[in-house]
Amino acid sequence: MTIYMTKRNGNFQETFFSGWDQGASGKSQADNLTYIQEMNGRIIDFFVYSDKGEDISHRSARFDGIFSGLKRQDIVIIQYPLLFSLETQRLIIQKIHQIGAYVVAYVQDISPLWQTKGDYHTPSDEPLFTEGDGIIAHTNQMADQIRRQWHLPPEYPIVIRGLAGYVTTLFDSKDRHVTDPIDYAGGLHKAPFLVELARHQPMNIYANVDDAFEVAEGMEIQGSYDPEAISHILQGSFGLVWDSTDYPEVEGNYGEYERFNSPNKLSMYLAANEPVIVWDQAAEAEFVTRNRIGLVIKNLSELPDRLAKLTETEYQEILKATANIGILVRSGYFLKRAVLEMQGRLVLADLKIL
Repeated sequence: MTIYMTKRNGNFQETFFSGWDQGASGKSQADNLTYIQEMNGRIIDFFVYSDKGEDISHRSARFDGIFSGLKRQDIVIIQYPLLFSLETQRLIIQKIHQIGAYVVAYVQDISPLWQTKGDYHTPSDEPLFTEGDGIIAHTNQMADQIRRQWHLPPEYPIVIRGLAGYVTTLFDSKDRHVTDPIDYAGGLHKAPFLVELARHQPMNIYANVDDAFEVAEGMEIQGSYDPEAISHILQGSFGLVWDSTDYPEVEGNYGEYERFNSPNKLSMYLAANEPVIVWDQAAEAEFVTRNRIGLVIKNLSELPDRLAKLTETEYQEILKATANIGILVRSGYFLKRAVLEMQGRLVLADLKIL
């Protein structure tokens, strides 16, 4: 039995990995492949293209070649979304099943249905959810929502990954203190709240800032960094994991999505051994609280007071706990655990043991 994971390729890419320059998506997918190979898994390359008007026999022959090395009970983990037409997705699933191998959807993001549209009711046509053999989801909340929205039966295997992995090549942990500014790294289009927050709390901003963005007092603009480098650069006391269209509450579709996903940004901070600040309704809030790796707040207006009351001794204890979780994040422990659990569930169910 061999575990495979798909890699997305395309002639539109300017970097070595498709989507690398599009936020955290490209690095996350590349890191997943690194971890799968560390498990002695293999990569299946897909060249993403528009298949509109393509003869189905040509398409079928192409995937016969791609999957020619598969054998019965192999597991093909497809990084979702796949970015092929629904017809091609069904063809891929059919080809893999004809060999007797399994198809598992590994959820990167559920977009645009959840992230952009905020639609948690419509069971859109998602063959990888409804016609595959299992799903690896970020959190229990995501798994429950997928099961409800796509009407999946209780026995359909959905395994929880937890935190995303984050590969760091030359790890350099910083000397952090509770009085340091907090860090925010990410797209400013999802962070209009930063202007008001910075008036109350000093911040390092890791992003490209254009003329349309108001640089408020309290902001230190650090610039934008490649996702491979950012974990070596972050220098604040805490990393802020927050999406909202307003201050101080969480508003908007991106904010609502935090109830279900485990953001790559969260793993980015933890890979740098940097404690985090998360919304108390976020899916990972309980994990942060239980492992004492940061602060969980109801809204941003609470933050200055919470930080002011935190002693350096308390903060150093948080740092120690964060360093332990950082090791697991950098090693891809949570992904590897989920893959092995899925492997066990599929094979044992096939043998009628479960």
